Amino acid sequence: MPIKDHPCFLPPPPNATLWRYIDLGRFLALLSTSSLHFTRSDKFEDKWEGAYTRPTYEELKKAAESIAWNKSTSEYFRRLPEMMKNMMFINSWYESEHESAAMWSLYGNQGSNIAIISDAKRLHDALFNDDVEQSVFCGRVQYLDYEKEVIKLHSAAASHNAFNTFLRKRK
Repeated sequence: MPIKDHPCFLPPPPNATLWRYIDLGRFLALLSTSSLHFTRSDKFEDKWEGAYTRPTYEELKKAAESIAWNKSTSEYFRRLPEMMKNMMFINSWYESEHESAAMWSLYGNQGSNIAIISDAKRLHDALFNDDVEQSVFCGRVQYLDYEKEVIKLHSAAASHNAFNTFLRKRK
């Protein structure tokens, strides 16, 4: 699975400390298969996963109206984030120098969970494999107020890419 650069993704620095909080079953599976589990994004409990912010949706709607898209194209564009949830597979790590009580409360309440600690370079090196056809992209999540903030793109090449909504989370 080669890790590739993508204009939508701002990767963490190589020395960034990363934490993965998982249950014992997933950890044992990781050890026995030597592979990470990527969850399809429609399986997450967060209903906002992959969603537009309200102001972003309004901007996109105005842009669609200005280029006179027909109604079916506008409907497709509106539903795109929801459709993409079936195609996005995510493995989330928490970037911090320190352990997080909040992460333990989210992922450690069963009493049999563990935290894997790595850094971005070691994770990158572990995932890199030219023999696999799938690609992995690695990037930081940006936290936004979904009622007030527009999804800002850091690159013109990243405009209107389906990944944009998956790299944003509600504050």
